[in-house]
Amino acid sequence: MVVLDPNARLGGSNVGDISGPRAPVADAPLPGRGFDGAHRCAAPVLSLEDCCLRRLGRSWARVEAAATEFCAERLREQVHSTVARFRRVRELALKDRQARRERQEPLSGSSGEEP
Repeated sequence: MVVLDPNARLGGSNVGDISGPRAPVADAPLPGRGFDGAHRCAAPVLSLEDCCLRRLGRSWARVEAAATEFCAERLREQVHSTVARFRRVRELALKDRQARRERQEPLSGSSGEEP
């Protein structure tokens, strides 16, 4: 459900309506930042680099080899660390998938058939 009125989105007309000892934001205030009017602020605009990395991450399984080769010499160090993180997450996902398959598959000697 989309609520067009910014004041109605949080279930109150201001932060005071949702703050208090039981509110999730009560224990973790951000230093130097207030919440008043935050719902009226526009989301930050992603840079071209951020947009490209997002697209790359979503299709990493398909483009890993080409992307790793391309990124080897041409891009900033921060991008190299992001690409390394993509690679590591992919490795972990493959290990997790393999472990799940091994838990679900019966052992080869126990096929359920009687001799």
